[in-house]
Amino acid sequence: MRRLLPPLLLLALAGLGGCGPGEAPPTPAATAAAKSQADERAALEAIERQVAADREVVRGFDITRATYAYAPDPRTGQPAPSVELVLANGTKLPVTRLSVRAEFTREGDSAPWWAQEFHFPVSGVMQPGDEATTRLSPEPDTDWALRAPPADVPVQATVLPVALETSDGKRFLTDHAFGPAQQARLAELRAAR
Repeated sequence: MRRLLPPLLLLALAGLGGCGPGEAPPTPAATAAAKSQADERAALEAIERQVAADREVVRGFDITRATYAYAPDPRTGQPAPSVELVLANGTKLPVTRLSVRAEFTREGDSAPWWAQEFHFPVSGVMQPGDEATTRLSPEPDTDWALRAPPADVPVQATVLPVALETSDGKRFLTDHAFGPAQQARLAELRAAR
């Protein structure tokens, strides 16, 4: 029995996991929350690294104009909200798909009434130096369509490229993929560590 006592005592102490006097071991919920935060931090750090690695490759891709207006919906012919984008590919990449973050704000409002990330193919392949025009419009029963102000209300569209995808399936992130909200959240997670 004396031979078993020291190993049992060590196992009992190890099981407390560094709990101090009067402290209980972490609850399963606290352990799950800590793991969730660690996973979120790892994901944000991975995005931060990829944005830094892709920065020079995507430099030069731009949305030169974003115009919000009502136009005939190609599916129904009825007037529907849409945003027309003029794209300029100043990179060395042949771009086949694009992800953008769009915010729509009524004139005079400080906050957008709608914000969404869109992922869509570009028409054909945007070769280096190409310009293209594309139009985004909502499905008739989506929140964007239902919340859109009437056609006579001016709306400012802010549309930023988030990611470019090439014909070989490679995805490159722009600086906008790791914006102020993600940067602040990562700083918060790092400080809590």
